[in-house]
Amino acid sequence: MNCQNCGKELEAGQAFCSHCGQDVAAAETSVAATSTNAVPAADADGYPLHWVGSLPIWENFKMCMTKKFFTIQGRATRGEYWKFSLVHYVIVIVAALIGSVMESSKIVESVLSLLSLALFMPSLAVMVRRLHDTNRSAWWLVLILIPFIGTIAGIVLMLLKSNPLPNKYGSLPDYSNYQG
Repeated sequence: MNCQNCGKELEAGQAFCSHCGQDVAAAETSVAATSTNAVPAADADGYPLHWVGSLPIWENFKMCMTKKFFTIQGRATRGEYWKFSLVHYVIVIVAALIGSVMESSKIVESVLSLLSLALFMPSLAVMVRRLHDTNRSAWWLVLILIPFIGTIAGIVLMLLKSNPLPNKYGSLPDYSNYQG
C-alpha cells in the first residue's frame, strides 16, 4: 500500500507515513469511502505526478525578467534558477566581450552599467526564491559575502534539491498550466 499524500510505499500496520507524516489510518478511511483504486499522488521522489518544475530556458528568463522581477515571495526550483542564471551569465559575458572590443567611452560604460543594474534585482529575487524552495530564509545570502567560502556555499545552496512538500514559503511551483 502507498501513502495517499506522497506516494511512498507503507509497511503493514504503520499509523503515519515515515516520509511525509500523513496519518495513514485517516487517509485509508477517507479513500475507502470515496474510491476503491487509489492512484499515488506523487512519483518515487515525492514530486506530484505530471509536475513541470520550470519553463523552457528563454520563457523562464522572460518570466523572471517581467512577471517575477521584484518577487521574493514563493519558491523557485533548481531549473528556474539555473536556466535564468545561464541566460544571465551569457548576456554578461557577451556584453563584456563587446565592451572590451569597443573603444572605451562613456556610452559603452553607461550601457554596461544599465545592463548590470537591470539584471541585479531579478537575479537577487530568484536567489531568494531558490533558498525558499529549500526551506531557508533570504538571510542565507549573507554567506555569499564571505570571500571564497561564500561562492562555494552559494553554489551548493543553489544546487540543493527542491522540497516537494509545501513549506512556510508556499507550495512547489508548477508551470504545467503557465501562460506566458
